Parts: sequence; C-alpha cells; structure tokens
Amino acid sequence: MRLVDGGYEGFTVDIHEDLPQEHCNSILQGLKTVLLEFSSHLFKATDGQASLREVTVSLPSSWQTNTPTCSLFGPLTKVSNAINSHMHVTGNHPVFGPQPWVQQSQGCGHPGDFIQMGADILMDKENGTHILTAHSLVSQWAKFRWGVFDEQGYEGDILYPSTFLDPEDGSIRSNTCMDKDEESFFCKTSEPGAHTKQNVLCQGRSAWEIIMESEDFQNNIDDRQNISTSSLTPSINFVQRSSQRIIIAVDNTAVMNMGNRWDILRKSVRRLIVHDIPDGVKLGLVVFNSKAITTAPVTTLEENSDVRARIGSSLPRNPSNIPGSDKCIICGLKEAIHAFDADSIDISGGTVILITTDYDPTFQHEIEEMIKLTRMKNVKVDLISYPISKSIIDKEQTFNLHNLVFATSGAVTSVLDESNGSQMRIMLNLMDVLLSTVGHSVPDTPKIIHSNNHIGGHISMAKGSFMLDDSIGKDARLAVYYDDINHIGNVIQLTTPSGYRMSNFNMQEEDRDANAIFVNIPSAERGKWFYEVENRADSEESIYVQVTAAQSNMRQTSLRVWTSITGTSINASDPINPVIIYAEVKESGMPVLNARVIA
Repeated sequence: MRLVDGGYEGFTVDIHEDLPQEHCNSILQGLKTVLLEFSSHLFKATDGQASLREVTVSLPSSWQTNTPTCSLFGPLTKVSNAINSHMHVTGNHPVFGPQPWVQQSQGCGHPGDFIQMGADILMDKENGTHILTAHSLVSQWAKFRWGVFDEQGYEGDILYPSTFLDPEDGSIRSNTCMDKDEESFFCKTSEPGAHTKQNVLCQGRSAWEIIMESEDFQNNIDDRQNISTSSLTPSINFVQRSSQRIIIAVDNTAVMNMGNRWDILRKSVRRLIVHDIPDGVKLGLVVFNSKAITTAPVTTLEENSDVRARIGSSLPRNPSNIPGSDKCIICGLKEAIHAFDADSIDISGGTVILITTDYDPTFQHEIEEMIKLTRMKNVKVDLISYPISKSIIDKEQTFNLHNLVFATSGAVTSVLDESNGSQMRIMLNLMDVLLSTVGHSVPDTPKIIHSNNHIGGHISMAKGSFMLDDSIGKDARLAVYYDDINHIGNVIQLTTPSGYRMSNFNMQEEDRDANAIFVNIPSAERGKWFYEVENRADSEESIYVQVTAAQSNMRQTSLRVWTSITGTSINASDPINPVIIYAEVKESGMPVLNARVIA
C-alpha cells in the first residue's frame, strides 16, 4: 500500500470465510458506505493531505455472487493467493465486539499488524452508524499505518487512567491533551503530565508529530496540494478467493549430485504431495538449471485418484550436470508463471515454492524484473534454501533472492546440509520445512503434533506418547521413518487414551519411496495416546516417529513468529542490537497466555 499524490492505493480488505452468504449484500453495502465516509474523514484528519483512493475487497470462496442475497454484476476475478489483507471483516470480537480495532506488536512509529472489524456494524442500516464507524476507523488507521496509540486514558485502568494529578497545581485533570476538541482527530501537541499510552510509548511526542514524521508524508511533501475534495470517492474492486495454486520449482543443477541430496529432495517432495497437501489444492512442478521445464502441469489433488502419485514421481530420477554458476532462477520463475497461465486465465496468482542451493548467481536487474513480474501476476514466492552450508550461516550471508521473497510477502527457510549427520535427519528436516511452507498458503495442511527419534543398538521397543485435543481435526496420522526397512520390526502398536490396544497391522500404509510407514487414525479419541514400535536399527542409526493432524475448524490455533530485525541483514553477534525473537499464540483469534513455544 502506498500514498500516491495524496491518495492511498493498494488497501486490501478480506471478508472472513465463516460469514454467511445471506448477509453478503448488507455487508458489502455497509462496507462501501463506511469506506466512502472514511476517505472523507481521513482527508479532514490529515488537513487535506491524504484520502483513500483504491481498495480491493476479497470475498469468501463459498459465496455465490449471482444470487439475490449476493448480487454483484458480472463475474469476479478469482484470486488463488490469499491476499495479505490490511483489514479483516469477521464475526464479533469477544472484547471489542463489532467495533474496529488494531493489533499492534511493535513500538512507536511502527505499523500495526492488521485492522479488524465485525460484520454486524456494517449490516446496521442506520447511516449515522456508518459515519461513526468511519470516524472510529480513522483512529484505528492511525495506529495501523503510522504507529500511534490512544491519546486518552481509560476508566479504572491502572496503567493509563482516565485522570491524572497535575504536578503544578495539584488539580485532577482529564488524561488527554488540551488542544483536542470534538472536530479534531489527533492531538497536535502533547500534554507532559498526561499518562496516556501515546505519551508513554512515544516519549511524550504527540500523535500528530509521529504521523507527520512518517514516510508517507516525508516522501510526499510536494504532492500535498494535489488532492481535492472531488477525488475522495475510492474505487472498490471485488475479487473472490479460489482454490490455492502452488508450483514447486526445483533447482536441479550439478550440486544436487553431491551425496544423496537429490534422492533426499525427491523423497521429501513425494511425501508432501502424496500424503500431506489437502484435497482441492492445485499443484504443479517445475525444474530449472540453465533453462526450465514443467514436469507436472497444474492439477487438482484428489484423495481417490492416481494424480498424487503421478505428480509426486514427476521429478527427474537424476539431477543435471549443469554447474550451479549457470543456473537461471528467473527462467524457473517465468516457467512457473507460464504453468499458472496454462491452468487458467480466469484465476489470478498463486504461490511458487522455490527450492534452490545457497549459491545465488542472480543479478540485481534480474531481481527487479522478477519483482515486477510477480506483482503483475499476483504471485508469492517462498524460498527454501537447500542445501545450505554451515559456512554460509556462520558468515551471516544474505542473497539478492531474499529481496524477491520479501517483496512478495513470502518466507525464507534454510535446511542445513549436515554432511556428517544422518541422511534421514536431513530428509526429515526438509520434509518439515516443506510442510510448514505449504501451510503458509494452505491453512488445512497437517501440523506436526509429535516428533521424536529413537536410537537403535539392540532389538527393542521404541516407546512414546502424544496428546490429541480439540484443537486438531478428527483424524490423525502416525508415521515411522527409517533409513532401511529392515530397521522396523513387525510391531507398530497404538494404545488409545481409554486403554484400548489397536490392532493396526492392516491399517499400515508402506511407502518405500518416502522411507516411511503410515498408520492412519480416523476419528481419533481425545487424550493421551501411547505407541510402541519394534526398533531393529543398529547403534549408529535411528528410527523417527512423527504424528500429524490438521487443525480443527472449531478451535483454530495460530502461531506467529517474528524478530526485532525488520531488514534482511541480521548480525546475531551484535551485543548492542541483539536479535529478539517474538512469538504470538492465539486460539480462535484470542491470545493464549503463558504459552510454551519451542523453537
């Protein structure tokens, strides 16, 4: 989102999937009214320096937009990528109800995470309600966009009370600034004695000072007079979410010939496609070296078909002999976008999961071309650096390719090439990273509930336990991974929380192409489960047990992790500016207190 000639362009709103279609017309009409009023209020609040010019609203995939309850003219553009929306329209919040609010996880002057608003307030047919909502939205926008905070106290609040004792005359005064009247949105000057959140977190500077210091207004000084009251009506574009589209683009240059790298990669990709990605996702595969080809066109994954096995086996059995210095990453990206276009011209966007080595020969002009291309095609790029050597990590080296990923709101993950470590451990790490990366785009992707390695040495029973609760879906799956099938004996035993020992020999699914044995647990009982696996591995080998399950639709648990470093370069050894890792755990949109996060 940018402020261009006094108008914000690129503002995005998403309507939550759980909102019923019968409220479609009421929600959208209310949203249009609020956004129009908001643009006028924002113009006034910024002394004529900013308004809302362009908005994209993303509708739920389940809504039928040609019905009496949801009557939009003409077919809508379908978007595969989940838009990283600035504002969410949802059900009512347990604390804020339908009123707009902002989540802020950074300090003064830093943008918020998102704006959220309840649909109920948009369905109110009173125009006065929409005007009040727009007025409130300006205050929340200031928090979200410019990183300011509330400039008044709260009744009964310990940290930010509604009144304070004036140190000069001992009088009790309202905990806000003195120059703010009913027509003002922000305090132009701060009140030194006021113990407001704005005063405390911004070291006494007023909200107006912080706003005027933002890049929006520092970078648009010459454009402040270009906006007029005749251009305050924003254009609103409606799009509709569709099935997720993913293309895995794999580097197959000669570096993949070293050790068992290619074999590890093929097995990891196969497991992901055959066993993990949910039904309904559209998936394709591309390989690239000095050029690129599509080895599997974009196809919808289904449960009871051979599509998964065919796509999962479509990577070449051997990598090429083309040196890494000749690899053409831009060729791989262009081929992936071509595969998206070949699938459907009616759907915009998708996610490219780029798997490539730590050698990055990409020039800056190529990065700029790829960024332009991904923005034009609404494509997100997630990067998995495999293999990456420890020497690269020790040097804290960054790559041009990271700029492409961050420009598309993607994620970068590295898989360390532990040449002296277990091949199975490397493969499991890569499998876990692939699973997590797909999960960024496909929320229904299974999550790892339990993971443990059991060292061999003599024939014994590898034992463990795991918990299943209502935060996961009804089904679960236990997987046993091995270097050699002979490391697994005949016994894989599960005991339910109620003490029933499951006879699951006929429930086992063996996939030697993924070095795994799977045991599906349909309608799994809630509580503590126990497992026993006959371990025949020798003392230098291990077997690995994992349990995965999809997230429950009733209790949606989310984990967000970020750092104190906003750029791409991190110096972890800097004692003055240490890297701080933050984690946020929520359930059904509400924070979970005292959560234990293992990283």
